[in-house]
Amino acid sequence: MFKKQLTTVIGQTLAIAAVLSGVFIWGSILITATQASPDEQKSLDPTTNNLAKERGISIKEARKRIKWQDSASDLNDTLTEELSDEDFGGVWIGEDDRVKVGVLNGSQNGNNKDKIKNEARSLGLENAVDYVPVANSFEELEIARERISNEAEIVNEEADWPIYAGITTDTNQVLVHIPEKNNELTKEQRVFLNEIKKEYGRMVKTTTYKELPVDTNCYFPYCDSPLRGGVGISGSNNYSAPYCTAGFMVRGNSGTRYVLTAGHCSSGGNGWATYTSSGSLKKIGPIHRSVYNQRIDAMIIKIREDTYNWNVQGSVFITNGLGIDGFWGPSYNENYDINGTSTSGNLVGSRICKTGAATGSSCGAVHEVDIEVAFADQVSTNLVRAGYCNNYGDSGGPVFRNGKALGINKGGNLSYGYKISINGYCNDEQYYTGIRPIIRAMDNTIDIF
Repeated sequence: MFKKQLTTVIGQTLAIAAVLSGVFIWGSILITATQASPDEQKSLDPTTNNLAKERGISIKEARKRIKWQDSASDLNDTLTEELSDEDFGGVWIGEDDRVKVGVLNGSQNGNNKDKIKNEARSLGLENAVDYVPVANSFEELEIARERISNEAEIVNEEADWPIYAGITTDTNQVLVHIPEKNNELTKEQRVFLNEIKKEYGRMVKTTTYKELPVDTNCYFPYCDSPLRGGVGISGSNNYSAPYCTAGFMVRGNSGTRYVLTAGHCSSGGNGWATYTSSGSLKKIGPIHRSVYNQRIDAMIIKIREDTYNWNVQGSVFITNGLGIDGFWGPSYNENYDINGTSTSGNLVGSRICKTGAATGSSCGAVHEVDIEVAFADQVSTNLVRAGYCNNYGDSGGPVFRNGKALGINKGGNLSYGYKISINGYCNDEQYYTGIRPIIRAMDNTIDIF
């Protein structure tokens, strides 16, 4: 039953994709300009394969550039520690795929430049880093973002449409999100906006949104054993209705294995299950722990391997999918291996992919970090904003790149962009929680396997 549904959905999407203008590209139907064989391409990370297609470069060159992005996260962490706060403007990925380091106050010379060069060399980035003069340090941006968010919470109390803010490292600004229609702002919000524009000047930029983002809870692919990420899971309140998406398989300190997904999915019930490809219900186990607050949205489900006869695999089910932000979409892979974690993939301009039980898999770019967003039930902080497809049921879906777990899909804006299903949209207002903050919130008692 479910195979038939999946084939129908893919067939319809292929027909739609054939008439697209190039903004959204269905990865599996386009021919690569690289020299990789079909077998080699199938085994590749989708972000690597897609970069090769987009740029018309070899698989080897694409793999090297994606490796830059992985190493750039480590470079960012090290420079945050080693450079003085007033000198460092952050790290991001440029449109040319090179690593950009924001510098100010003479940081292009002397000791600071030597530190950057030495660290870049140790990470294999000596020929991949560009220094970009910026007006504001990353610490200044963080302080401004936090202050704006805190004060916005006050003026948002009586407002139907909140103001929220995040950081765009590539533009060296705090991006303040306001409703598209100006008449939806209250008098207090307008006064607040005028005040921060006067105080921060060019450090602050405003952008508009049409609808509030929502948590996503509801439908799509299933797999037989082994249990893996990216499949639909259902709570005991209604096993017949797929509710969320399995994220990553994780292991506790005692060796017990769990499914990591979104914390707000706990409303689906204490017991959790999935379906086989033939449509048979197959139970997984109960919720072991849930952390759902302003900073973290995650829970782990205990896998009762012996009771329900599960084999567990540290992989993700990837469907053929769409690419946004000018990127190519991922190609089908039932067993995409996840072999570790990375620092949330939270570099503006870096590539990420996400898979979910409602919209399948899609790839795009990171646009904003450290963002505070008002969802329907609470304000959530420390999120990453990126471009991918989302719908109810995608909550908890894995966000990844190059075999590394980056985060768990939280939700997003389901009101504009390219519509792929009922309520399903592809746009750059989707949000995920970083994997390492999740692990810390679980008291470092879990890890990817």
